[in-house]
Amino acid sequence: MKKCRLSALLGLLLSACGSDPGFDEATVFLNQVGNLQFVNLISDSPELTITHRTAITSTNTSLGFGESSQVATRAVDTYNWQARYIPASGDAVTVVESASSPLKLNMQHTIILQGTASNASSVMVEHPVVTTDNIEDGKAEVWFAAGTGVPAMIDIYITENDADLTGVEPTETLAASMHSPMRHTLDTPMGRQIRITAAATKTPLLFDSGSLDFTARRRHFFAIIVAAGSPDAASYVDVIDASRGASTGPIVNMARPTMVRVVNTTATAPAIVTLGTDTNAFALGNIPGAVAGTVASPYMTTILTGEQKIIVTLPATNPPTNPAPIVSDMDNLMVTLVTGRFNTIYLFDDKADNADPPIIAAITQDDNRTLVGRVNLRIVHGSAETIDLFVTRDGAAIDDNTIPVNNVTRSAVATEIAPGMITFTVTDEIDRSMVRGTALTSTLTLGNSYTLVIDADFNLLLDAVATATSSP
Repeated sequence: MKKCRLSALLGLLLSACGSDPGFDEATVFLNQVGNLQFVNLISDSPELTITHRTAITSTNTSLGFGESSQVATRAVDTYNWQARYIPASGDAVTVVESASSPLKLNMQHTIILQGTASNASSVMVEHPVVTTDNIEDGKAEVWFAAGTGVPAMIDIYITENDADLTGVEPTETLAASMHSPMRHTLDTPMGRQIRITAAATKTPLLFDSGSLDFTARRRHFFAIIVAAGSPDAASYVDVIDASRGASTGPIVNMARPTMVRVVNTTATAPAIVTLGTDTNAFALGNIPGAVAGTVASPYMTTILTGEQKIIVTLPATNPPTNPAPIVSDMDNLMVTLVTGRFNTIYLFDDKADNADPPIIAAITQDDNRTLVGRVNLRIVHGSAETIDLFVTRDGAAIDDNTIPVNNVTRSAVATEIAPGMITFTVTDEIDRSMVRGTALTSTLTLGNSYTLVIDADFNLLLDAVATATSSP
């Protein structure tokens, strides 16, 4: 689930300024330029705004944890930069900065932000800009960086697919908060596999990429980050392809089990939910009319990945003479489970006439990581109608200057919000005076991750999960 940049919730959310390419005609045409990229590996980082400037130029880039900026061309000069976030007070907090950061001719500068928000640091790694002269045809280069919170020492293996690691020397052994001292050349970029273990061990795997194809004549940069915010965080690490320069999220970890939980908002209560051929069953109550019951299951391990059928039944009252009536056993009630992630399935009544099946489902991939000064917020909407959502703080009224989250449809949206007393109000997408359902006011606290659930009747539920910052 991609993180949406919602910049206008009364200053509650981080602003998401686009990154200006820093084009300067006088220097670009003289080729007095280098390349620049930022990577955020600060383990408890909220989304940061990074300002990169000289005395006469300034650019802003927004960057969340485990994200890398696009590679930008900048004029050769000495720059200063700051990485900041905005807490509930509204006063920007500087996490890390540099007053003198030179950008050199024809060099690729990767500035890695690392540590924790209260003790952050940065390191700038320089490599020559990739040309046809410094990477041979049919070959690729690769280097790594390890963030804070991963094991003290890790072994990284790049092998052919499914190669036995017995007797194989690691491609690199890397300490936490360090980066590769050299670049590795891959003679055969296609059909490779990255596996990571604690140093001097072959098992268990902390990470397994499955089959990867490296692009020839390209320098690939992978960052190893803590797999925080989940019960098994101490057993695995996440890896991002930072060379992509985009917020694509971690690479799927084939070594990590897929986890799933279910939240039932339907009028069917209690319900038993089964996914595909899995033997796990989720016994749930419901929240008709927003009356709380046994709403959510705990996370459970599933052997299933990819697209799966949902089966919802009522428990039998007197088996076997009164077997459980099937509420939904339809081929078109499907969700897609993401391998190695924490998935939450939300069940909603479908209010459309002659709906078949009478239940719809939405799914999120959860980031239950502890943030400094902010909490994760997901929005899941179960109605067929498009709505606007207003998020206000400390009892503030909605007026003409209040900017909503526009045009929320049946899809999951993820963002960050400063903690405190928050009111969520759903309105018609055109007429904001037409309030749908009843507004929900709740105090969001640090140490929790939240999903605002809007059911088919516009009842609002705040699904809270305790966060964690775990490190091996």
